Amino acid sequence: MAWLFAYGSLMWDENRNIAYEGVEEAELQGYHRDLNKKSTRNWGTSENPAPVLGLEEGGMCEGKAFKLPRDNWESILNELNDREGPSYSLENLTAIIEGEEQETYVFVNQRNHTYIGELPIQKRAEMSLEAKGKNGSGIEYVVKTWAHLDRIGIEDQGLDKYLREMVNVGLE
Repeated sequence: MAWLFAYGSLMWDENRNIAYEGVEEAELQGYHRDLNKKSTRNWGTSENPAPVLGLEEGGMCEGKAFKLPRDNWESILNELNDREGPSYSLENLTAIIEGEEQETYVFVNQRNHTYIGELPIQKRAEMSLEAKGKNGSGIEYVVKTWAHLDRIGIEDQGLDKYLREMVNVGLE
């Protein structure tokens, strides 16, 4: 059995194709979610990339942990590696699951050509408003992620601030 920690669209995306045995609330210490990676395929294009979630060091990130079956967890992780793309690395980190520390796999974005965390929030919000990829628009990505977190009782101040910035930029 292996755990996979999800903090973004892996939590709610119906196209994730994860064959899992269970799902639990989880916390990842030492990281927080941030719209710091550009998507040029699923939620944007190379001309109009969409900011999507990655992890930044510091703080705490609430999410979900999927319990992967032992007999095919490697093939599931390979499929997810393809879904997430080469700008994420699959790392083995410790998360709190069911009140206990557990080793879990986590997709952590790399600071390479897709990293946009240094851009001001206003610029990233503008990018979300302009982007549209094969899975939908940058707006849809942010709203669906925020709505899912709200539905499961996770408050994320950074995502709340980003959503407000998108509204402000859209009203200008």
